[in-house]
Amino acid sequence: MSQIFKLDAADLDTAGVLDFIQNREESHLYWSDDWSPSFYSRLAYEGLISTTYPREDGSFVLLPEMQRAYAVLDWENLHISRQVSRLLSRVERGEFTLGLNRNFEAVLENIRTWHDPCWMTSAYGGILRVLNRSDNPYACRVLSVELFNDKGELIAGELGYRIGRIYTSLSGFTDRERGPAGCGTLQMVLLAGYLENEGYSFWNLGHPHMEYKERFGARNLTREDFLKRWKTGRDLSF
Repeated sequence: MSQIFKLDAADLDTAGVLDFIQNREESHLYWSDDWSPSFYSRLAYEGLISTTYPREDGSFVLLPEMQRAYAVLDWENLHISRQVSRLLSRVERGEFTLGLNRNFEAVLENIRTWHDPCWMTSAYGGILRVLNRSDNPYACRVLSVELFNDKGELIAGELGYRIGRIYTSLSGFTDRERGPAGCGTLQMVLLAGYLENEGYSFWNLGHPHMEYKERFGARNLTREDFLKRWKTGRDLSF
């Protein structure tokens, strides 16, 4: 088992550290007690996706990961199931609506309720809240994605972030009491359409080798291949 090294903001500007993180295949997990939005943004800019991990005393540390592989959706690979196709016809009739940044707090709360346990702690939510509302040096902007029914009720959603022309998913939820079967996938399909229309290069879905992502059309890229595309797309503007 590889050692899990601690990371601080200064480490990312130290010669050789980024090369170690990006190219040492044995290592993929790191930890930090720096909860600043600026540090989180820098990690995201370099391609690390951060979650959290509990300590024995009940506190949490930030857990950045330079994954060994990534699930990536290119728009031409999007697969729409028959179930979602039927739901799309109801979107055209106004029964479902996709929203963006309409209710960040509700999406965050639903994610934390839906996942038990949930790695999206209050401190982590505080980082996302700041990055949803303000700019930062690495242009990491957190997005809240919502799917509403025709009563205006929130039935599915997710949180993720945009850097350059790349969108990265973090976590989501589905309200199975208010929403029909497949509404979580419907939200993803509608989001894919939005991202493509807005000119995003691709969608980073994070951890690979997950059945629902592969059914959705995502391909699994090695770290090396992912980082080549990431480093191009992260600095593109709209």
